Amino acid sequence: MANSSRLDYSGRICKHIPDPKGLRRMIHRLGKIKTREGLNSIEYADYFQMFGGKPLRRIYAFAYSKPEKHLYIKEVARYYGHKQYLSVHLYWYSMLGKRVDFLSPGNNFAPWPDENNSPSRYWDFWPTQSLQKKEDFLRENNLPYTGWNIDIDNITFEEYLYAYLDNPKIELLAKAGLGYWIRYLKYLDTSKKTLHEIFKISQDAVPLLTQKGFHFHELMACRKIGSTDLNLIHAYLEVKRMKRQYTTGDQIDEILSAEKTVRYISKLMDLKGFRPLDYLDYLRDLKKLGALSDPKAIYPKAFKKAHKEASAKIKLAESEKLMAGFRKAYKKHQKYLFENNGLLIRPVKEPSELYKESDVLGHCVRGYDKNVAAGTTEIMFIRKKNAEDKPYFTLELKNRKVIQVRGKDNKDPDKAVEKFVTIWAENFRIKYTGEQTRYYY
Repeated sequence: MANSSRLDYSGRICKHIPDPKGLRRMIHRLGKIKTREGLNSIEYADYFQMFGGKPLRRIYAFAYSKPEKHLYIKEVARYYGHKQYLSVHLYWYSMLGKRVDFLSPGNNFAPWPDENNSPSRYWDFWPTQSLQKKEDFLRENNLPYTGWNIDIDNITFEEYLYAYLDNPKIELLAKAGLGYWIRYLKYLDTSKKTLHEIFKISQDAVPLLTQKGFHFHELMACRKIGSTDLNLIHAYLEVKRMKRQYTTGDQIDEILSAEKTVRYISKLMDLKGFRPLDYLDYLRDLKKLGALSDPKAIYPKAFKKAHKEASAKIKLAESEKLMAGFRKAYKKHQKYLFENNGLLIRPVKEPSELYKESDVLGHCVRGYDKNVAAGTTEIMFIRKKNAEDKPYFTLELKNRKVIQVRGKDNKDPDKAVEKFVTIWAENFRIKYTGEQTRYYY
């Protein structure tokens, strides 16, 4: 019985169905008909009608023949019951794409096979224009309360109609201005009669459904924590996101898991310019400062002030660490001081010198500051003896080997500088081949 029913169902769709009245006039009204030679420019339009109590979507191909001044129209596909039926006058050529036989008489359709390897992507009729206003179709078929909204993402008019016809309770949602929720019907209990029962929330939380910023994830959070406070709901979601993306397995995880943290962030939501991730940044600063055990520090009364002070302390600590590293590096490399034939070479003393060198010579040695402080690379300045404070050439030394020597705008050293570096390297038993690395400052 089931198989027979399906065959009859397909058979009815494959048979001749009258075209809508004024089809040619409707297509002309689109105003987008191409007028190229021949029939190579094919466009598509769809039309909805009710058939057997369900929506039938019909796809029409059309093309205009300029020499004949004739508009050709052919129905090429039908969609009914989530199934696609294709015209036998529709062909696929690998290089030419979809082709339509406009000249063959009649319209015959066959259900498209359901095999997984079926190239169904070939039969996407895009872009497809509409021959009718959706509102007109709904009115003509006495479906004024479907709640259809063209701004709803990821759901077509056809899918929406089927959802509505399968579940008339959508009308209740539509009248309440909640058509958006049709996308999430499987999470609702449409067997119930009242909104709070349908959405599985308390009666006090129903007003949230129409508030800006209350969507699917907010609904799930509302159910989870049983709150009607939108700030608290958003705070819960933000903390959940932080825990998912920034798992550290330390005290920060414990703090984010505390209910007190969610309540605290919900209060901060009203602060102008506050972002929930600012709190995570603040916790990271506290971790660096070793202050994660202090409840007053974790939940400060004046968050922005506390965040600013913690950031300043971190920057100061990092600056002091950088300066200490530069002082150590300078002391270590003073042994390489050297003068010859009007030129001198010396190590960098402090970060500001590195930044000035980068600005004047137009290269990015400023980015080497942390490497210099860590001792993973050594930066030397080559100067003219009569202008010791003016950047001239920059030299990178690593493991007693000259890596690169760069001047203004990454210029290679001239013969005088190259000779100077060669003598200096030989004097300190440093390897120098005159070759430059592939990368520049």
